[in-house]
Amino acid sequence: METRAHHLLVGTFVLVIIIGLFGFVIWLAKIEIDREFTRYRIFFEGSVAGLSTASSVLYNGIPVGTVQDIALDPDDPSRVGVVIEVATNTPIKSDSVATLQLQGITGVSLVQITGGSADSPPLRPRPGQRLAEIDSAPSQFQRLFADAPELLNQATILIEQVTALVNDDNILTITEILEDTQA
Repeated sequence: METRAHHLLVGTFVLVIIIGLFGFVIWLAKIEIDREFTRYRIFFEGSVAGLSTASSVLYNGIPVGTVQDIALDPDDPSRVGVVIEVATNTPIKSDSVATLQLQGITGVSLVQITGGSADSPPLRPRPGQRLAEIDSAPSQFQRLFADAPELLNQATILIEQVTALVNDDNILTITEILEDTQA
């Protein structure tokens, strides 16, 4: 009888520890069973390098969700479709805009949504669409790289003009002017 009581006590203790560990793991993982999400689709032009599933989604700099899926647009391969999942209470308006942002110097990208005006209605799916579509805009880095060829052309022209201005004859003339001014 004495050994049976010990086995019952040890078995009960083990079950309590397992249930406690399971509860701790759920608490540690911060699983929120009652939290609701809304999905949206965003089409970005060009590359989405550094973006992956589970990347962060920020709304005016505040984390509100994650990237769920990334795929090429079957109708236009220059566009990339990104499905995001954000908290239902996030005020995504019809004039909200999404951009890709670099997260630090690691090369990891995230989706940044800037809020629309307070007067605009909430974003809803168009007829025949399952997910509402947030408009996208090129990020500052994409704009910089798009303008890079023009900037290089202007820099080349400027260097040519400075080189033409600073030739041997002009340097000699400027030296004479400075000597005359000093005298």
